[in-house]
Amino acid sequence: MNKKILILAAVLFIAIVAVLTIRHVPLKAPDQINNTLSSEWANSKNELSKVKAAILYENIIDEPPLGPQRSTGDIISILNETHADLIFRSFWRWLPAPESADNIPPELTGYLAERSNIAPEQIPLLVEKSGYNYANLGETIAAIKRDKPDIIIVGAIPAQRISRIDKNDITGKIYIPDQTWAMALDPGKWNLQQNGKALTKEDFQKQYARLNSWIKPGEAYDYNKVQAYFPDITNPDFQEILVSWAARQIDAGADAIWIDGLPQTGLLYSATGDMNNPAIKDSYEASKKIIDEIHKYGESKGKHIYVGSWGIPPSNFVEELPYLAPNLDFVTMTPTETEVQNKKLDKSYLTISHIRNLYPNKPIFAFIDWSFDASPTVTFSQKLSASVQKDALKILDASFAEKGVNFVYPVHGGYMGAGVITKLSFGKYKTYDSLAPEFDTYEAIKELAQNKAKEE
Repeated sequence: MNKKILILAAVLFIAIVAVLTIRHVPLKAPDQINNTLSSEWANSKNELSKVKAAILYENIIDEPPLGPQRSTGDIISILNETHADLIFRSFWRWLPAPESADNIPPELTGYLAERSNIAPEQIPLLVEKSGYNYANLGETIAAIKRDKPDIIIVGAIPAQRISRIDKNDITGKIYIPDQTWAMALDPGKWNLQQNGKALTKEDFQKQYARLNSWIKPGEAYDYNKVQAYFPDITNPDFQEILVSWAARQIDAGADAIWIDGLPQTGLLYSATGDMNNPAIKDSYEASKKIIDEIHKYGESKGKHIYVGSWGIPPSNFVEELPYLAPNLDFVTMTPTETEVQNKKLDKSYLTISHIRNLYPNKPIFAFIDWSFDASPTVTFSQKLSASVQKDALKILDASFAEKGVNFVYPVHGGYMGAGVITKLSFGKYKTYDSLAPEFDTYEAIKELAQNKAKEE
């Protein structure tokens, strides 16, 4: 493969990976950046700027086999002990989420059974025990809000995945493979090429599926059998579904939505080398529309919903490229694997500078991101001892604070990889948990959060 092809292949998975190497380019002054907000959003009160202590807890409804046995009361105790003002990624809608254990469409029952490798008749019990359903999410948020009415609860949705069988979480409409496949990204829409030839939709999706281990090496690709597809965010049908995933969390009580996998403009530029390629313009406009529609849905419910995503795309920074629409309310970033390993920020300082120029007035939140077998979370959990993890948390927190960035404390959540893992939470979960004896970082997090909450 030539260089462009390799970069294009990266489009298939980089959207869910943390920030990679950032190209050093001259920065513009904030007043030179075309980052004009509508007067309505510019003048709106952004309570996120007042947040002091933020914690990551994905998901607040976790129960075995997704996470440790922890009641809603236990979570509320954690929130009170840490004086948390914000819960980041409180619900991550990766797989289709049922309304409740006794309201699961048969198509979803079959799909979830296939994904869980169990019999379909076992799915209702699994949904009930795991807590992964909107009824439970709504009850949990309501209980948290009764105790802490001012806390900001941030839900999360992926713009880089649509399951083979999926649903609109507002209307309940089920989409079968032929319908979801129609929403999968087709490079031919913009005449993208590979090896000098048109890159077909099936080849593009096959590469994405292979990189995600959805198909085995050498296995034939069949869109009727693969788990999911890389969606086309410019497709109106997918936009409607994506917004519905956010809307249902808003209905359950979420105050903010974080969108992963946006934007794709930097990735498309890497593949095309053309700043004016229609794919880039279409991706930017689609991102803007998605963010606007989530804002509008919140308004229709009488709420100001905060919408956030990555401050810059997980690819090389290009100064003149349009990234996310300026109607974001907050942006996020992550320390790199090397920074976590060395307990020292380096490239993140440049990232912060880029973000400040792109979004001069937006709150920035940093969290230790995760994805595959190599990620900042894998480095943090597997390569650092418990004592070193505590030191790393203190150093990262202080370093980000010096730059006006709010570090989100990793209380619960963060995939630690599918490969060989030497440390599992409570000896059995691949999700990082600060209260697990293998890590034992909760007391350090609590102390940092309490100190931050006291700051003027």
